[in-house]
Amino acid sequence: MSNTRYIYIILLLCFSSNVRSQVTSSEKIKVFVDCKNVGCDFNFLRTEIKLVDFVLDRVEADVHILITAVRNGNGGNNLQFIFFGQNKFDQYQDTLLGTLVPNSTGVETRLEIVKRVKHGLVPLISHTSYADFIDIGMKGNNGEGTSITPPASTDKWNYWIFNVGSDGSYNAEQVYKSLHLNGHLSANRTTDKLKVSFNSTYGYNNSTYIYDEGAETKKNVVVNSNYSVNHRLIKSITKHWSAGYDASYSNNTFSNNKRRQYYRAAIEYAIFPYDEVNNKFFTINYGVDVRDNKYYDTTIYNKISETLWGHRAQAYLSLRQKWGSVNSSITYSNFFKDKSLNNLALSININVKVAGNLTFYIYSNGSLIHDQVYLVKGQASEQDILIRRRQIASAYHLNSGAGLNFRLGSMLNNFVNPRFDHP
Repeated sequence: MSNTRYIYIILLLCFSSNVRSQVTSSEKIKVFVDCKNVGCDFNFLRTEIKLVDFVLDRVEADVHILITAVRNGNGGNNLQFIFFGQNKFDQYQDTLLGTLVPNSTGVETRLEIVKRVKHGLVPLISHTSYADFIDIGMKGNNGEGTSITPPASTDKWNYWIFNVGSDGSYNAEQVYKSLHLNGHLSANRTTDKLKVSFNSTYGYNNSTYIYDEGAETKKNVVVNSNYSVNHRLIKSITKHWSAGYDASYSNNTFSNNKRRQYYRAAIEYAIFPYDEVNNKFFTINYGVDVRDNKYYDTTIYNKISETLWGHRAQAYLSLRQKWGSVNSSITYSNFFKDKSLNNLALSININVKVAGNLTFYIYSNGSLIHDQVYLVKGQASEQDILIRRRQIASAYHLNSGAGLNFRLGSMLNNFVNPRFDHP
């Protein structure tokens, strides 16, 4: 990271001409930081950067910093910092990049974020009277002030990542006990040309219900288990096109699947180039699939096994801008043998800064479900429904909400006071 020490002088030379006001100001720059998609430690930002005023209203700010993160191939995150000039710096805009290694700690994350924010603020602060407080280091590791060219990156793992883990929980009351066990194993490799993944999962759930029926105490034990083995390969074709396939083998007692083999081949088109994912991401995906199912019990369609061909189309949109963010998708699928066996799902999450002090948000996740071909034949008992022994038919699913938030008061946000912050 030593080569980043001389980035300040590059920023000063390249971007000072973009700053409209060349007159030294005696006022601190007002800064609004928008990083809800990343999770910033604002207390740390305020304690480490004293040469600016942090404000809570983006309209009042001289610079609006939008910080976003996208997961990269090694399991870490690529960070993007966009500095939007406003008011006296309204002709200024700059973009910096940062990286978080896999399993970055909270300390490592906040240090990387603060470092990049400092880099981006240097050319702006240099036009204020607080420029004299900036201390810039220009020496490389050899201490002679010469630039150092970093060596080419090599990876002894050839970009493969392996994960193995398990977890469990146990809960007990006088009339209820539950045991949950889970495990996973995965191998993934991601480059700009190819994504390959293998993963397997296992789950075990044991719930015991104890209740009185008259003078008799009864015990009802519900045991469900599941496992799956999955493989995916995605090939990059151009900046807008990609293609790939999914394959899986699974079992799930709750969903009446004794054996399920699934294959899907698909293509995807990105309206915007994939490398603009930090700001805008809009894709259309279409694929054909086949599943070979074997059931524990006869289904509502009188099947104990069957092979089903179908297709699925999805449009996904993600926008992250100064005014807020939008994440939305719509997915449609059906089986070829019967178009009435279909599924339509819609998801939308919008957070908009309507005005300086007014924020509006809405979220909705819903689906129309007409493709539960695996449901067990026969009427579900009251007990099956209450203790969720098996999957129950449902024609829809919906979860939605909306809200407004309005604030009044001081725009400055410089002080840190953690007293009594503990629960």
